[in-house]
Amino acid sequence: MEESKFKHQDIIELIKENKLETAKAKINEYYPVDRNFLKNIFKKKDKEVEELILAYKILNRLLSGKQNLNDLSSFDFGSTYISDYAELGKLLFEIEDLQVDEQFKQDLAHYLYYWMQYAARHIAQNSNDYPQNSISGNIWMDGYVLRSWAQALSEYFEKQKNDEYALDMSLEKARITCSIMSHYPELVGPDMISVASKYEAKGAISDALNFYRPVLADFVEFLEDIEFSRYEDNIGEMEQDPFILNALIDAVEGLQRLDNYVDEENYIDRAKKLLG
Repeated sequence: MEESKFKHQDIIELIKENKLETAKAKINEYYPVDRNFLKNIFKKKDKEVEELILAYKILNRLLSGKQNLNDLSSFDFGSTYISDYAELGKLLFEIEDLQVDEQFKQDLAHYLYYWMQYAARHIAQNSNDYPQNSISGNIWMDGYVLRSWAQALSEYFEKQKNDEYALDMSLEKARITCSIMSHYPELVGPDMISVASKYEAKGAISDALNFYRPVLADFVEFLEDIEFSRYEDNIGEMEQDPFILNALIDAVEGLQRLDNYVDEENYIDRAKKLLG
C-alpha cells in the first residue's frame, strides 16, 4: 500500500516505536474515554460525526485489549466507516515489518478481517441486483474502495502464512466484484480464479470446481466475441482482453486437473492464439 498521512501522525509514530501505552494515552487526550462511544456516535447524524473518530476509538480499545474482534453487531454503515477502515488499514501496513508488539499486530489484522467480512456482506445485500437495477452511489463507491482493501489484506495474510484468512479475503473481494461489478468480466474472472486456486491449494476440490466452472460457462461467449472482433472486425487487442482470456485458460486448466475436463473446443489454444 502507498504511504499516506494519518489524521494523528503523532499517535502513529508512537505505535511505530512500540510505545503503545503512550499512544493510548495520546488517543485519550484527543478523545476522552467514553464507554458508550459507539452508541453516542451512532445517535448522531453523519454530518455531525467527526471524521475518523471511530478509527481511533477502536484503536484505543485494541491497544487496551478490550475490543471484541469479531463483534460488529452495533456497527452502523451510515457512518464514515470507509475512512475509518482505511486509517486502520494503513496503520497495519505501516507497522507490518516493524518491531511492534505482535499481539497488537494480530489483533489489528483480525479486526480488519472481520470488519471486511461484515462490510462486504453489507455491500452485497444492498447492491439491488446491479446493473439490472439502480444502486446507491455510496454503496458502489464503498464497495469499490473495500475491494482494494480486500485484495491488500489477502496479500497480507498470504505473507503471514495464514492461508485461511487469505482465502477468505479473496472470497470477500469476489463477493464485492460480483455484487457491483458483474458487468466487468475482466474483474470477475480473475477474482473467481483467485478463489478457485486458493481452494485447490488447500485440497477443497468441490469448492474449487464451484469457482472454475462458472468462469468456463460464462467466458466462452467472451472468447467468441473477442475472436469475432479480431478476425471479422479487425479490431486490435482491447485492454480487458488479456484478463478475460487468461481467466478462461486458468478455468479450463483447473477443470482438466480436477474434473477430467476435455477441451474439445480447443479453448486454451484459441485463447493463447489471441494473446499472441
